[in-house]
Amino acid sequence: MDDGLIRSISTGLSQSGVRDHNERLLLSLLQRNGPMPGSDLSRLAELSPPTVSSILRRLEGEGILERGDPVRGKVGKPSTPMRLAADGVFSFGLKIGRRSCDLVLIDLKGDLREERQLTYTLPVPSDIFDFLDDSVRSIKGKMESDHGDLICGLGIAASFEMCNWPENTS
Repeated sequence: MDDGLIRSISTGLSQSGVRDHNERLLLSLLQRNGPMPGSDLSRLAELSPPTVSSILRRLEGEGILERGDPVRGKVGKPSTPMRLAADGVFSFGLKIGRRSCDLVLIDLKGDLREERQLTYTLPVPSDIFDFLDDSVRSIKGKMESDHGDLICGLGIAASFEMCNWPENTS
């Protein structure tokens, strides 16, 4: 067994690792289930209400979450659902296929914001990198000034063993 794997299994998680895990858990629950109040998130995530409240406040302060309209029940104070803020984070996705390459920009809710496509006979890495560089610059140039700083990454999907594709396949 890999020595690094043994070390990570035996040492557990740091406090920041647990915090990051809990943040991702709450964001995943909101993504899958839609807006909901902290009390519901606490129950679904099996986390204490103060822990959930602290995480939600932090994510709201960072612009990743936003408050919905308060919902009044029969008794007690109204509950305020939290939801993903579409402009909270953006991500690029790149699909490299046999005949074309597609680049998309999506927001935190998963909505498509921009899309570009390059078609080719064969995927040549230098052409794809040029397309990626030009497209990212163009898309970032069209975004609101502060939104460019909210791009969190690039996911890439490519077919297996592209280098072994025959040149004359149809």
